[in-house]
Amino acid sequence: MNPGVTHNFGHYRTTNPGELIDVVLTGGPADIPENLGVPKSMVEDGKVKIQRLGGYEHYERSGGIGTGEAAGSPVFSWTTRTKIAE
Repeated sequence: MNPGVTHNFGHYRTTNPGELIDVVLTGGPADIPENLGVPKSMVEDGKVKIQRLGGYEHYERSGGIGTGEAAGSPVFSWTTRTKIAE
């Protein structure tokens, strides 16, 4: 996670909206929004990690570009879920 960016169940809050980039998420749990703003660093790394229900949902850049309302947004596909270590 980026310092200064707070994760809140699939949504990121930040004091600087310019730190977020809209992406399209495909696959994974149905309750995660398909279009989501995530920190720039995740997009640059090609990986998005979303904290959810005691674990993380992992997505990787698939190379596609969104269409319609999400036109031009990078597409990330779900790859796996990991649990948070206790």
